[in-house]
Amino acid sequence: VHNISINNIALILQISRQSVSKVLRKIGDKLDTNYYCNLPKLGGENIIVEIDESKFGKGKFNRGPHVYGVWVFGVVERTPQRKILLFPVEKRYRATLFDLINKYIKKQSIIYSDGWRAYNTLHLIGYYHYVVNHSIGFVNPLDGVHTNTIEGNWSSVKASITKRRRVLTKIGSYLVKYMVKRNELGDFET
Repeated sequence: VHNISINNIALILQISRQSVSKVLRKIGDKLDTNYYCNLPKLGGENIIVEIDESKFGKGKFNRGPHVYGVWVFGVVERTPQRKILLFPVEKRYRATLFDLINKYIKKQSIIYSDGWRAYNTLHLIGYYHYVVNHSIGFVNPLDGVHTNTIEGNWSSVKASITKRRRVLTKIGSYLVKYMVKRNELGDFET
């Protein structure tokens, strides 16, 4: 189905474009769900993972500080493969983020994060947690901790998703597409 238009599929199968779209959407939803259900855990003993969250959206009338959109929580493993995991989240609540961390990051991992208060107690649940305070700098001058790897990925992820698709109901499939290309097929150009 790759690179075949919906019109051509409809013509070949002699069904309506709407039927083709509906079936492809259902298949895509099943594939996305299956992908998220089978993600590997990242990290491990002496392996650094960086975590961060970013807002995918735009300001009201493209002005002002308030950004409408969806939050995405990201995890990048600092290994040569640079595996990445991306999750749309409604809110950046501690419980939500900790559920994802516990499910997708191995215990005893070294976690680097920014100063977001939701992460303050990671050390209590089996992780080594180090913080960089972005209001002071992008690299902690005392220990060299930084989250530049995950931060550097946000622009690439956002560039792969048009603004009109940055809503909670649609963004998941685009995050899966990005993860598949990055994790399964190697680095790619967006």
